[in-house]
Amino acid sequence: MPNLQAPVVGAPDSGSEVCEDLKKTRDATVKEELPPSKTKGATIAVGMATTPSGTEMMGGASSISKSTVKKGGKYAHWAQGVKKGQTSNVKTCDGKTFQYKQGGRPKEGHAEAKIIEDFFKGGGQGKLVLSITKKPCEDCQRLIDEVNKGTDGQGDCDIITVCK
Repeated sequence: MPNLQAPVVGAPDSGSEVCEDLKKTRDATVKEELPPSKTKGATIAVGMATTPSGTEMMGGASSISKSTVKKGGKYAHWAQGVKKGQTSNVKTCDGKTFQYKQGGRPKEGHAEAKIIEDFFKGGGQGKLVLSITKKPCEDCQRLIDEVNKGTDGQGDCDIITVCK
């Protein structure tokens, strides 16, 4: 996956250069790395985390399972996330551990959820900008909102930006 070195300062808006670069990276990654069997109907996302230790890129795909992401393997640089029922790594703005709603298809496997989980597994410090092929589902939007504003919606953490 191409590695962007552009730093994120604050939260870019949807028309920012950072978001344009992320969209290009996401599209190139889909074209170069993922066979049609991994893209048809899947949500693909690319995230750029700016942390105290630097800038890091990560990809996430709803079609790439946690077990497929192995050190040294083809998808080694893709986000793993957490398995259904596993405790989330994510801390909400008010310091609580995020709780996925259970039942039906697990939302932990969505592209953006995997990237956010891996960001918090690495400490969750700094900012995360996401470029996603589809609008986040209701549950993933709740995940993003609780990271940014807390479970009560009153916080002011603003850690995650989703490019439009």
